[in-house]
Amino acid sequence: MLQIPKKIKILLTVLCLAVILLLCLFFGWNSGRNISQASLIYSNAQQIAAGLENFYKDQNRFPSAAEFANNNFMGGYFNIFPVPEVVVKNCSGNFVYKRLSIASYELDFCLPASVGAFHSGWNSAIINK
Repeated sequence: MLQIPKKIKILLTVLCLAVILLLCLFFGWNSGRNISQASLIYSNAQQIAAGLENFYKDQNRFPSAAEFANNNFMGGYFNIFPVPEVVVKNCSGNFVYKRLSIASYELDFCLPASVGAFHSGWNSAIINK
């Protein structure tokens, strides 16, 4: 039977523990980043909803998709417009705005992690007046 010297056993144990620790740190960091990005995207979605509410108060309607995409037209309703995109691995973008009628809209947003009642991936919020 092959005998492994005690110093090599200790070295291998320390290396295995170091690899496990590094993996835990990597996955923890990655998870934390996803949660942070999801919180930012969710906060941005709330800001978009607030801007759309202000638009509705002024215009008695929600903007068309073309109006929503127009920086000059919508800029007055937001601190920063367009809302900066957060690069998310599994999402092609963060937000999709759709006016369903002059009194309703749908805001789709993609989250890298769950936030509140919203799950990771694409979510929809439909607002009706």
